[in-house]
This record gives sequence, structure tokens and C-alpha cells, in this order.
Amino acid sequence: MGQPSCIREFSRYTVLSVFGTLGVSCYILADTFFVSKGLGTSGLTALNLAIPVYNFIHGTGLMIGMGGATKFSVCKGQGDQRLVNKIYTNTVYLAVLFSIAFLLPGFLCPGRLASALGADRIVLEMTVTYLRWLLLFSPAFILNDVLLCFVRNDGNPQLAMCAMLIGSFSNVALDYIFIFPLHMGIFGAIFATGLSPVISILMMFPHWRKNKNSFHFLRTGICMKIVKWDLSLGFPSLIAQISSGIVMITFNAIILKLACK
Repeated sequence: MGQPSCIREFSRYTVLSVFGTLGVSCYILADTFFVSKGLGTSGLTALNLAIPVYNFIHGTGLMIGMGGATKFSVCKGQGDQRLVNKIYTNTVYLAVLFSIAFLLPGFLCPGRLASALGADRIVLEMTVTYLRWLLLFSPAFILNDVLLCFVRNDGNPQLAMCAMLIGSFSNVALDYIFIFPLHMGIFGAIFATGLSPVISILMMFPHWRKNKNSFHFLRTGICMKIVKWDLSLGFPSLIAQISSGIVMITFNAIILKLACK
């Protein structure tokens, strides 16, 4: 009886996670499609130059969320409620600290970052606009990743999947509205993308309202032991996203070099 139940539970979590990830992939494709149609080659170039930064933000969120949620599941199974709450609280602390690290270049030097990524004078303004707002929305991206991991591991993978899918499809719809009827340009594209995690976070509120969650914010200081757990357990997720970002940066550099010949 126990083995089939475990297999069924594992399959449920796996399938729902795959569907959620596919939804994220679809909205990235839709973002690329609408930007290319509405803003042409310059808009598409600016988007491709900025996407690696999204990989770094998303990788950071996954590292914190996956690391914290993994240890949370272990401690929840052991019945240590206070440690569960400390893990959640310290994971949120980490999310805030990393968000500040991404916010600073968004406020201070988006132009330098755009130039470092390969933006020339033709696409510099569009790239700066996209990067600035991408970095300013980084707290929403990171917090969304953290909450998705915790809600999923708290016995509610259906809600986590629905939040991911609705946030992703909202981005697709808003991309079309902002770029075409409202003519908001590249700002419309990144504004739609930035609203996506906000909508996803709002979709997860029922998990708290119905008192289904087993993790709560606790007034406590930063615990370095928990920080090490979060970073070490979630590090593979960061590496996967950073690898994609590095590949994209290398690809962009090669294309730009060929275009200049």
C-alpha cells in the first residue's frame, strides 16, 4: 500500500512541476514573438541582450527557494515547527538581501550593464529600459520563486502550478495589450513580464487565507546555519540558470562579432 502511494505522490508532483515549467517556457517564447512583431529587430536584439540577466535573477530565486523548501520539507516531516518557521523566515531574509543586490545596478548603472552585454548606440536605449525595469522587478521574481517552492512542498503543488501558469499566460496577454493596442514599446514588454510574478504571488494567497500553510514568519535574526543550508541545497538550481545565461551571452557576442564584419 505504501509503495504505490509514494509513486502516485511522486508522479503528481513531477507532472505538475513539468506543466508549470512548460508554462514559463511558453511565455518566454510569446515575449520574443510579440517583441519581434511589435518592435522589430532592434527590440528583439535588446531583449536577447537582457535575457541573461533574467537567468541570473531567476537562478538566484530558485537557489534560495529550492534550498529553503528542501530543508523545510525535512524539518516538517520531523515535526520541528519552530525550525520550519525559522527556515522560512531566513529564506525570506535571503530573498530581500539578494533583491537589494539586483536593485542597486537597476538604479545606478543600467547603461553600463547594457554596454557590457554588447548593446550599441542603435539598441542601447531600448536595452537600458528593459534592463532597468527587469532589475527593479527582481524582488517580485525572487519572492515568487521562493513562495512557489514553499507552497509546492507544503502539500499544494496544484496551486503552485496554477500560479505559475496563470502568471505566465497573463504575461502573454499583457504583452499583446501593452505592445500593440497601447503602443508602450519595450517598456510594455518588460512591464508585462514584471507583472507576471506579481500575479503569481497573488494567486498563492489562498494558501494563507485558508490556513493551509504550515510555515509562518517568525521574529528571529539571521541564522548562518540556515543560510548555508539554503545556499548549498539550492546551488545546483543556480548553476543550471547561470549556465543558460552564459551560453546566451556567448551566443550574443558571437552574433554581434559576425554582424560587425
